[in-house]
Amino acid sequence: HMVGNVSKSYVKNCTVHHANNRAIAIHGVNHLTVSWNVVFDTRGHAVFIEDGTEVRNTLSYNLVAMVRPIWSLLLVDQSPACYWIVNPDNDVYGNVAAASSHYGFWYRQLEKPDGISGQSAAEQNAKQFPIY
Repeated sequence: HMVGNVSKSYVKNCTVHHANNRAIAIHGVNHLTVSWNVVFDTRGHAVFIEDGTEVRNTLSYNLVAMVRPIWSLLLVDQSPACYWIVNPDNDVYGNVAAASSHYGFWYRQLEKPDGISGQSAAEQNAKQFPIY
């Protein structure tokens, strides 16, 4: 959580199920690999790239199914997505979203990140086209 560059870290081949508070939250980290995971029956955004300052993370070949709303987290968790992505400078490919109460993939690209993850202004404004 909010540790910056984690290029040697990953979340691979895991299952998260029946969770009442998201599944995988990526907050203030860069270069994380999230691959070949299965998420089932969660509340709130399931795979959550939080602030928009998180860059160069890879989400690949994950399956997220049955995502339901929750009213005790952020307002946007009342209409959850399997994948909530705020910065386009993350690679997102080969993923499957199924049976969300609202959205499969929610790309919420802002002019500038609105989070407080602590990266420099240069990192916050870095944008490139992602790999899909």
